Amino acid sequence: AAHAPLSAIEVLDPLTRICPGAAQYQYLLGVALMQAGDLVTAVDALEQAQRLEPDRELTLVALGLALNSRKMYVESVPHLRRSLERQPGNIEAIAALAEAEEGIGNIEEAESLARRVLASSDAHATANLVLGLVLMKHERYAEARDAFLKAIAANAISSRAHYQLSLAYA
Repeated sequence: AAHAPLSAIEVLDPLTRICPGAAQYQYLLGVALMQAGDLVTAVDALEQAQRLEPDRELTLVALGLALNSRKMYVESVPHLRRSLERQPGNIEAIAALAEAEEGIGNIEEAESLARRVLASSDAHATANLVLGLVLMKHERYAEARDAFLKAIAANAISSRAHYQLSLAYA
């Protein structure tokens, strides 16, 4: 909560060894590792949390996000779909699923999901990024540019959005 993932990792890592059956500690460690940029270890911790509590929505979404960050889109889809079965209106899960669907080439599904997110949250970074990627594939570069600009406005440090914006301009 304090946005200090390294401090959290220092505490959570030993806690997961002392209490290996506590899914909450595994989940929190996974989230802290994601924030610190250690996606490989984050996936391991989140998978352990998911094994301990298979239907916890937060863990399923975090695992989907971590897998997406590693470009393991096929692996992320089942976790995100299961999360949405339990909590259908979760905007973050829908956006992450849109990203995964775009990553595996399901362009129409990705666009539908991204537009669903944008209908309720016009400035959503991931949904705008996905929509921009879809529009680029349809050679609608001006619209893609606008989507990437919205993605960057929502998440200024997104290197992927900046790179895609440069391609749209080109």
